[in-house]
Amino acid sequence: MLPTPLRPAVTIAVLAALVATTGAAAPAPATARVAADTRSDARIDLGGVAVRDTLPPTSVTTYVWQPGATSVASWRTTATAGGLTEQVTARAPLATRPVVGGEELVVGDAVPGTSPVVGFGGALTDSAAYVIDTSPQRDAILADLFGADGASLDVVRLAMGASDFVATPGHASYADAPDPTLASFSIERDRAHVLPVLRDALAINPDLVVVAAPWSAPGWMKRSGKYVGDCWQQQNQLRDDMVGVYARYYVRFLQAYAAEGVDVAQVSLGNEPQHCNSTYPTMTMPAATQARLATALRPALDAAGFTDVAILGWDHNYVDEGTDRPTGYPAALLAAAGEAVDAIGYHCYESNLRREPAAQQTTARPAWMTECTGTTHWRDTRQNLVNETHLALLNPLRYGAVASLYWNLALDTAGGPHLGGCATCRGMVEVGDEGYVVGQSAAYWSQLSRFVQPGAVLLGSTQRSPVETVAYANPDGSRVLVVLNTSWSTLDWGTPTDGSGSPEEAGGDPTGSLLGTLQGLVRGLLGR
Repeated sequence: MLPTPLRPAVTIAVLAALVATTGAAAPAPATARVAADTRSDARIDLGGVAVRDTLPPTSVTTYVWQPGATSVASWRTTATAGGLTEQVTARAPLATRPVVGGEELVVGDAVPGTSPVVGFGGALTDSAAYVIDTSPQRDAILADLFGADGASLDVVRLAMGASDFVATPGHASYADAPDPTLASFSIERDRAHVLPVLRDALAINPDLVVVAAPWSAPGWMKRSGKYVGDCWQQQNQLRDDMVGVYARYYVRFLQAYAAEGVDVAQVSLGNEPQHCNSTYPTMTMPAATQARLATALRPALDAAGFTDVAILGWDHNYVDEGTDRPTGYPAALLAAAGEAVDAIGYHCYESNLRREPAAQQTTARPAWMTECTGTTHWRDTRQNLVNETHLALLNPLRYGAVASLYWNLALDTAGGPHLGGCATCRGMVEVGDEGYVVGQSAAYWSQLSRFVQPGAVLLGSTQRSPVETVAYANPDGSRVLVVLNTSWSTLDWGTPTDGSGSPEEAGGDPTGSLLGTLQGLVRGLLGR
């Protein structure tokens, strides 16, 4: 079992002492100017050296340093309700100090039992490829997504066949003609936009990891005979007699992409196997069916020479569809499929039903956050920053996930084109008639993708509500700490000083600072 991330024990006695030393006054009202108190900046133990820093409201800060360094580099993204105010902005170096003990945030040793980082990225759906490929700023968009001076993404997820995000009219698989020999198999539709964009992304980053997931088997392989979801009883499931044929379908896909110069590193057994939708291709798969497919697919891949291609299972939420019940699907799949399944994928949806959704994440195989999206109906950018950074990035990563992928890498400003499914999804890049915008989600992912290298090892790091952290040791020897302030207030922790600090601006959270939150908690516990 993955060790629980470091959580310093805080006793009622210590909290009561905080109340006693700071007085019983209520937290300052929102936007009020607060007189200097007896607290210094937050103190962060980076493992041998320390820094002090103030954490603005709803912000994510990435610290990068070499062990024993005299200064620490950092980049920050901040938000107000109406948008981002900083977007992966480089800050002045922070001078290091000796570690004196008692630092509020601490970076520890490597977390045992976890796997190295694979990377960060998003989905190159047919729609994403179309809006990138047809934009006059095509090259600039690709540089902003995959270039070293951009988001530096290093993983791309493909839809095998169609999803709800297709620009070409109609949903089509790679083999729509009912024929177990797969004589009609063709990736011709992908040659229009997906493959040209993917090749150019690989030219920018030759180490790009390509993974793929089918939304459904061809309709004739399913009980319903329909590619688009038929949600009546078990009609949307794979036919038992088609498991072997479907495994060969995967092999044909890998062969076709290899012939185009694209090596796919991992394939999913099926996107969202508990979800059925009648507006786009979906296929429901009980765990037993995914296990049968996995045990047929592994030898089929090996026989075709794809021994290095990994198989990812589950590829759905932390909870069972439509419930707040932690899913038992991955455990059932692994029990039945054994070593045929190499990794387990999760999506972030419905995760807000639990504060720590990734606590359910499997440790039996490397875990991936394979899909999460922002939407246009979530208009408060502060909340978007907190939700996306927490649910898709820091929470799964600190429980050992090896990758985090956004949904569409690019969409138009209306969240399309799409055919069924999500009408409010945001692209990481938003492309319009007058140009494009690197969207807010790109900033959240960039706070990790630009600094956490493939092969990085997870380090223990303090979690102190409302702050969340994740830390890594990179292969080049550098260290990275990412700190998310989920509060709408500036957090300014520390030890008593002479009170000569300058005034600071309080944030927009009516509870004020973390200290105010702790004071309220203690008063409740002590009946005050």
